[in-house]
Amino acid sequence: LKKCRFRQKSLTETENFPIFAKENSGSAKAPSLPYYYKYTIKLTIMKKKIILFLLLIITSAAAFAQGNTDISSVRKMAEAGNVKAQFHLGNCYYIGKGVAQNYTEAVKWYTKAAQQGHSDAQNNLGICYLEGLGVTENYAEALKWFRKGAQQGNPNAFYCLGNCYYEGKGVTKDLAKAKEWWMKAAKQGNQPAKENLKRAFNINM
Repeated sequence: LKKCRFRQKSLTETENFPIFAKENSGSAKAPSLPYYYKYTIKLTIMKKKIILFLLLIITSAAAFAQGNTDISSVRKMAEAGNVKAQFHLGNCYYIGKGVAQNYTEAVKWYTKAAQQGHSDAQNNLGICYLEGLGVTENYAEALKWFRKGAQQGNPNAFYCLGNCYYEGKGVTKDLAKAKEWWMKAAKQGNQPAKENLKRAFNINM
């Protein structure tokens, strides 16, 4: 059973960074950064075995590989308070693209973006707290950020909340609530949520 897989944005919305850099002038849309975070749960008759996988895919990283991205420009925009730049910089630190990989720095920039209401940053920050990446593992804090993302209708946050309730992380284990949150995510097209519902509750969506 797929436990957790976050897809922050549609792949078709992704654009390279040079286009993102134009966003402040209003000439182009900022890029969306696809982000996948995946758990896998295997259920047996007598017990469940949880196997954790972490996949982070940011397609805009191709711009870095081509050498046409100025990370200093991203940083300046982030430091000036640009929420999308803060989120982007957090992702760069998370995977080590354009900068040395540093989870602590990733958390720093996710936090800044999350505090400005960026729902994907809130979701990523929740993941960091859930897994203890760059911060001390804290289920309650993870749950707080997942809830904030969910309040904005983020399907990945719905999915994460379902996972928390399924496992009892930060909350009392509650399969009914897990199903409820996965249903919300599935109705917005979240495929891993659909797979969880099918495998855990025999619900096809």
